[in-house]
Amino acid sequence: RIRIYAYRDWQSTGVRVHTGDLVSIQAQGTWSYTPDEYHGPEGHRRYSAPSFYPIPGIPGGALIGRIGTDGELLYAGRSARWQAVNDGHVYLRIDDDMLGDNDGFVDITITVVPAEESP
Repeated sequence: RIRIYAYRDWQSTGVRVHTGDLVSIQAQGTWSYTPDEYHGPEGHRRYSAPSFYPIPGIPGGALIGRIGTDGELLYAGRSARWQAVNDGHVYLRIDDDMLGDNDGFVDITITVVPAEESP
């Protein structure tokens, strides 16, 4: 398992993928980006991320990711399946603009099916 903290910026999972690989992410745990309002990696059920968050329009405080240090930003939530469009490490974080007042963490499991084995 990999632990992703709500108060840290982009965190490398240590998992490297290649273009075409199928990446599956499972997340569980609780964290908070608003005082005393904990929720899971799917994000806050009442608040949508404003335009200045890394990914606007999704539930605020959701788990997000990218492949590589400058890859496309992707919603992960509690469960995600991505096809890698570039090579790189998988990075994850909470969708929030100010991380210093956040609390908690989520535990991540990542499974990679290499491109030559994926359907």
